[in-house]
Amino acid sequence: MWHNSIPARWGSLITAVLAAVVMLAGASIAHAQAQAVVALVDGVPITQLDIMERAKLEQLSTQKMPALGDVLNILINEVLEVKEAKRFEIDVPQSEVDNSYATVAQHMGIDAPKLTEILVHAGTSEQSLKSRLRAQLAWAALVRGRFKSSLEIADTDVEAQL
Repeated sequence: MWHNSIPARWGSLITAVLAAVVMLAGASIAHAQAQAVVALVDGVPITQLDIMERAKLEQLSTQKMPALGDVLNILINEVLEVKEAKRFEIDVPQSEVDNSYATVAQHMGIDAPKLTEILVHAGTSEQSLKSRLRAQLAWAALVRGRFKSSLEIADTDVEAQL
Protein backbone atom coordinates (compact mmCIF):
# COMPACT_ATOMS: atom_id res chain seq x y z
CA MET A 1 0.00 0.00 0.00
CA TRP A 2 2.86 2.35 0.84
CA HIS A 3 4.43 1.69 -2.58
CA ASN A 4 1.18 2.49 -4.40
CA SER A 5 0.86 5.90 -2.71
CA ILE A 6 4.34 7.08 -3.77
CA PRO A 7 3.49 7.35 -7.47
CA ALA A 8 0.19 9.05 -6.62
CA ARG A 9 2.03 11.61 -4.46
CA TRP A 10 4.60 12.22 -7.16
CA GLY A 11 1.85 12.47 -9.75
CA SER A 12 0.03 15.07 -7.65
CA LEU A 13 3.26 16.93 -7.02
CA ILE A 14 4.19 16.89 -10.70
CA THR A 15 0.69 18.05 -11.63
CA ALA A 16 0.89 20.88 -9.10
CA VAL A 17 4.35 21.93 -10.31
CA LEU A 18 3.23 21.85 -13.95
CA ALA A 19 0.14 23.91 -13.11
CA ALA A 20 2.31 26.46 -11.32
CA VAL A 21 4.73 26.62 -14.26
CA VAL A 22 1.86 27.12 -16.72
CA MET A 23 0.35 29.85 -14.51
CA LEU A 24 3.70 31.61 -14.13
CA ALA A 25 4.38 31.36 -17.85
CA GLY A 26 0.93 32.78 -18.57
CA ALA A 27 1.49 35.58 -16.07
CA SER A 28 4.92 36.30 -17.57
CA ILE A 29 3.46 36.46 -21.07
CA ALA A 30 0.62 38.71 -19.90
CA HIS A 31 3.12 40.91 -18.03
CA ALA A 32 5.38 41.08 -21.08
CA GLN A 33 2.44 42.01 -23.30
CA ALA A 34 1.32 44.68 -20.82
CA GLN A 35 4.84 46.12 -20.81
CA ALA A 36 5.12 46.01 -24.59
CA VAL A 37 6.05 49.47 -25.84
CA VAL A 38 3.37 50.74 -28.20
CA ALA A 39 4.91 54.16 -28.84
CA LEU A 40 8.15 55.92 -28.06
CA VAL A 41 7.68 59.68 -27.75
CA ASP A 42 10.92 61.66 -27.41
CA GLY A 43 12.48 58.72 -25.61
CA VAL A 44 9.49 58.17 -23.29
CA PRO A 45 7.87 54.75 -23.75
CA ILE A 46 4.11 54.35 -23.73
CA THR A 47 3.19 50.76 -22.94
CA GLN A 48 0.08 48.69 -23.49
CA LEU A 49 -0.40 48.83 -19.71
CA ASP A 50 -0.30 52.66 -19.78
CA ILE A 51 -3.00 52.67 -22.45
CA MET A 52 -5.22 50.17 -20.65
CA GLU A 53 -4.91 51.94 -17.30
CA ARG A 54 -5.65 55.33 -18.84
CA ALA A 55 -8.63 53.90 -20.71
CA LYS A 56 -10.04 52.64 -17.41
CA LEU A 57 -9.38 56.05 -15.83
CA GLU A 58 -11.24 57.77 -18.67
CA GLN A 59 -14.05 55.24 -18.33
CA LEU A 60 -14.35 56.10 -14.64
CA SER A 61 -14.85 59.77 -15.39
CA THR A 62 -17.02 59.51 -18.53
CA GLN A 63 -18.85 56.21 -17.87
CA LYS A 64 -17.91 54.95 -21.34
CA MET A 65 -14.84 53.14 -22.63
CA PRO A 66 -12.84 55.37 -24.98
CA ALA A 67 -11.24 54.13 -28.18
CA LEU A 68 -7.72 52.90 -27.46
CA GLY A 69 -6.36 55.00 -30.34
CA ASP A 70 -7.81 58.10 -28.67
CA VAL A 71 -6.21 57.10 -25.38
CA LEU A 72 -2.84 56.65 -27.10
CA ASN A 73 -3.18 60.15 -28.60
CA ILE A 74 -3.96 61.58 -25.15
CA LEU A 75 -0.87 59.92 -23.68
CA ILE A 76 1.32 61.13 -26.57
CA ASN A 77 0.03 64.69 -26.12
CA GLU A 78 0.72 64.56 -22.39
CA VAL A 79 4.31 63.45 -22.96
CA LEU A 80 4.76 66.29 -25.45
CA GLU A 81 3.18 68.83 -23.09
CA VAL A 82 5.53 67.87 -20.25
CA LYS A 83 8.53 67.89 -22.62
CA GLU A 84 7.58 71.34 -23.95
CA ALA A 85 7.18 72.69 -20.42
CA LYS A 86 10.61 71.31 -19.48
CA ARG A 87 12.06 73.01 -22.53
CA PHE A 88 11.02 76.29 -20.90
CA GLU A 89 12.42 75.11 -17.56
CA ILE A 90 9.03 74.32 -16.09
CA ASP A 91 9.24 71.15 -14.05
CA VAL A 92 6.27 70.32 -11.87
CA PRO A 93 7.49 69.15 -8.46
CA GLN A 94 6.19 65.82 -7.18
CA SER A 95 4.76 67.61 -4.14
CA GLU A 96 2.54 69.71 -6.42
CA VAL A 97 1.32 66.59 -8.21
CA ASP A 98 0.62 64.93 -4.84
CA ASN A 99 -1.28 68.01 -3.64
CA SER A 100 -3.35 68.01 -6.81
CA TYR A 101 -4.09 64.30 -6.32
CA ALA A 102 -5.20 64.98 -2.75
CA THR A 103 -7.40 67.83 -4.01
CA VAL A 104 -9.10 65.49 -6.49
CA ALA A 105 -9.78 63.08 -3.63
CA GLN A 106 -11.07 65.89 -1.44
CA HIS A 107 -13.49 67.03 -4.17
CA MET A 108 -14.79 63.46 -4.22
CA GLY A 109 -15.29 63.57 -0.44
CA ILE A 110 -12.57 61.00 0.27
CA ASP A 111 -8.89 60.95 1.18
CA ALA A 112 -5.96 60.13 -1.14
CA PRO A 113 -5.52 56.50 0.04
CA LYS A 114 -9.22 55.83 -0.61
CA LEU A 115 -8.89 57.37 -4.09
CA THR A 116 -5.95 55.05 -4.78
CA GLU A 117 -8.05 52.10 -3.61
CA ILE A 118 -10.91 53.09 -5.93
CA LEU A 119 -8.54 53.48 -8.88
CA VAL A 120 -6.89 50.10 -8.31
CA HIS A 121 -10.29 48.43 -7.92
CA ALA A 122 -11.34 49.95 -11.26
CA GLY A 123 -8.28 48.54 -13.02
CA THR A 124 -6.20 51.70 -13.21
CA SER A 125 -3.59 53.20 -10.91
CA GLU A 126 -2.59 56.18 -8.84
CA GLN A 127 0.30 56.71 -11.25
CA SER A 128 -2.03 56.96 -14.22
CA LEU A 129 -3.97 59.81 -12.63
CA LYS A 130 -0.80 61.49 -11.35
CA SER A 131 0.70 61.42 -14.86
CA ARG A 132 -2.41 63.10 -16.16
CA LEU A 133 -2.28 65.71 -13.39
CA ARG A 134 1.44 66.37 -14.01
CA ALA A 135 0.76 67.06 -17.70
CA GLN A 136 -2.15 69.36 -16.87
CA LEU A 137 -0.12 71.30 -14.32
CA ALA A 138 2.89 71.59 -16.61
CA TRP A 139 0.84 72.75 -19.58
CA ALA A 140 -1.12 75.27 -17.50
CA ALA A 141 2.13 76.71 -16.12
CA LEU A 142 3.59 76.93 -19.61
CA VAL A 143 0.54 78.69 -21.03
CA ARG A 144 0.43 81.12 -18.08
CA GLY A 145 4.12 81.86 -18.44
CA ARG A 146 4.25 82.24 -22.21
CA PHE A 147 1.01 84.06 -22.83
CA LYS A 148 0.45 85.95 -19.60
CA SER A 149 1.04 89.38 -21.10
CA SER A 150 -1.28 88.73 -24.04
CA LEU A 151 -3.98 87.31 -21.76
CA GLU A 152 -4.00 90.31 -19.46
CA ILE A 153 -6.43 93.00 -20.48
CA ALA A 154 -6.05 96.42 -18.95
CA ASP A 155 -9.09 98.11 -17.42
CA THR A 156 -8.57 101.06 -19.76
CA ASP A 157 -8.87 98.72 -22.77
CA VAL A 158 -12.16 97.34 -21.44
CA GLU A 159 -13.50 100.83 -20.78
CA ALA A 160 -12.44 101.95 -24.27
CA GLN A 161 -14.34 99.05 -25.85
CA LEU A 162 -17.47 99.83 -23.81
